[in-house]
Amino acid sequence: MNAATIAEPFSLAVRQYIEQDMGGVGPKLYAEWTGKTCARDGIRYELREVPKDELLEALEKANKDSDVHGILVYYPCFGAFPSFFGGTMDDFLRDSISIKKDVEGLCQLYRGNLYRNIRYVDDEKTQKCVLFCTPLAIVKILEHLGVYDKTKPTGDHLSGVNITVVNRSDIVTANVSYSLTCRGRVRCLDTIEFDLHSNWLL
Repeated sequence: MNAATIAEPFSLAVRQYIEQDMGGVGPKLYAEWTGKTCARDGIRYELREVPKDELLEALEKANKDSDVHGILVYYPCFGAFPSFFGGTMDDFLRDSISIKKDVEGLCQLYRGNLYRNIRYVDDEKTQKCVLFCTPLAIVKILEHLGVYDKTKPTGDHLSGVNITVVNRSDIVTANVSYSLTCRGRVRCLDTIEFDLHSNWLL
């Protein structure tokens, strides 16, 4: 007997309820929270609700609009729907945002630089790469806890620390793992493995 097969219709019903009947409440709540946080920190925030078939055009306009300084898209928009250009439509949207306005650090350039431990966009080192917020938040927490040792050379701040990252998201898990690994040859395990000897479980 396969329990997953029995559970699948129920899981599907829950997913459909969340996606359709609740009308995307999750992203709306997150957008509200983002708006409140921006207002608290003195950042002008404008929520633009755009139909899926107009998303790319809206991104292109925002890229060119000098009054827009940062763009944040609430994913998933298309889920696993494939793109004509390869990957998914959501991947394509991420890569359509100008690097000057990508406040999440999810475009290919920033992701690629994160994976290769490149901290700057330019050779002159005048513009830092935008780091994905979850790995950066985790680094800041580890820094606060005294685990992240800034007295060590760059690339060794977390050397010798064992950290287990547990998550099913490719975007979050991959970026957290790469970010920590680049900071000290940290051993980050696959999402299904657990290291019982880890100092930290994330």
